[in-house]
Amino acid sequence: MRRTMNSMNDLIIAARELAQAEGLRQDNWTWGAVGILLNADRMVSAGVVGQWTRYFAEVSQACRLFDAHARNEEAVLGRDGLLRLAWPLSRGSGDPIDADVILATPTEPTLRNGRYAFAREVATAYVRADRPEYFVRNILSGIRTFHDRAIWKYMTLLRADWEKEYAEVGHALHERCCRA
Repeated sequence: MRRTMNSMNDLIIAARELAQAEGLRQDNWTWGAVGILLNADRMVSAGVVGQWTRYFAEVSQACRLFDAHARNEEAVLGRDGLLRLAWPLSRGSGDPIDADVILATPTEPTLRNGRYAFAREVATAYVRADRPEYFVRNILSGIRTFHDRAIWKYMTLLRADWEKEYAEVGHALHERCCRA
């Protein structure tokens, strides 16, 4: 969702709404958090960043994300509440997204022996639970990961009926990878 924010209070309200939508407690983020990504090409005042860092420190004292990452990577979220990500590009034009700040919610990953689950393991978990809806909603909403096509391939190998039932997922994944 896109919105205009005119004050630090607006940013905190948006962060609280996002935290609530993710199922995080309003005053004590533990397994996930809301972080902000600043557009390096825009002027976001040091005062706003400082206020965000203070707010983040209050709500993330028990947060486990800072150490919850694979052995070969750095945490995606700093203790200052700033996301360590590249600025995203528009899917249509390839130009940088037109915004000053982006809020996102990294969550604590489930790691096995210091690594993330393989696509086959993720697919098998969805099939065992007989609940593909979370994956389906993400794909149809444009929320993607590098492994989505492989996950979907394994899911439909294990549950061939899902290929027809959720045909729009296959179309969305094919469209993204194969557009000219």
